[in-house]
Amino acid sequence: MSGFEEKIKNVKVESEKEGNDLVVRYETPVGGLQMIYSGGPEYHMPYCTESLLKTDEDFEIYKYVLENTEFAVDSAKVQKVMDVLGEDGVIFSGIPDAPIHNYLYDLFGEEIFFLMLFDNEKKKILETLFDIQDRNNIEACHLLAKLPLKTFLHQCTWDIGLISPDMYKGQSPPFLKKYNQILHRSLLHK
Repeated sequence: MSGFEEKIKNVKVESEKEGNDLVVRYETPVGGLQMIYSGGPEYHMPYCTESLLKTDEDFEIYKYVLENTEFAVDSAKVQKVMDVLGEDGVIFSGIPDAPIHNYLYDLFGEEIFFLMLFDNEKKKILETLFDIQDRNNIEACHLLAKLPLKTFLHQCTWDIGLISPDMYKGQSPPFLKKYNQILHRSLLHK
């Protein structure tokens, strides 16, 4: 179950099914973005086949999206699900991933992401987006910590096969450690 919900001020987000594709569009006051997930009955899950960020202009549009993202939690909804399940299982919520995870899989794709790392000008843009994403993730974790949940899940180990061990060590554990500390502190007081 998702413990939090993202809301983006002044941004219209639409998802539309086109054949086996799911097309997601963001319309903002500063421009539009689109990404496509493809899949079919033979797929375990859909995969991003068109990344959200493809041009330099897209970076500024996405920065607008990040800066206008707010989070909300519904403790009553979570408690209701917990009450229905009782002792017959465990309810958990996902937590935000380390920024590198989203950028590798959905926002840029591997090729664009790695090319950006070797372009100093674009690397600065990437670092700015990471910083904003990290602040958003910390905010989301503080909200998740208020829920009556005791179990949380992140899936950042996917990145291990795409990036070097050194890059993984520098880009995933430091972020996840911050997020986990927020949640662990809250669990000690429940």
